[in-house]
Amino acid sequence: MATLNEDDFLNYETAAKLLKLPVGSLYGLVSKRQIPHIRINKRIVRFSRAELLDFLSTRKIGICAEANSVKK
Repeated sequence: MATLNEDDFLNYETAAKLLKLPVGSLYGLVSKRQIPHIRINKRIVRFSRAELLDFLSTRKIGICAEANSVKK
């Protein structure tokens, strides 16, 4: 079983830096429940580093082969 340490959970500022988002945008994603988070109480929210990285990887959009070719 993996052990957790305090570096596995991020606050708003650290999570926003990891995601390269403004903190305000992250607040919006949390309020709309569009991003994984852990609500400790009414005011304290934490983010799992692993879940955020997984969230990013599932949002990747591939490049279409047609769009990649140059028209002559």
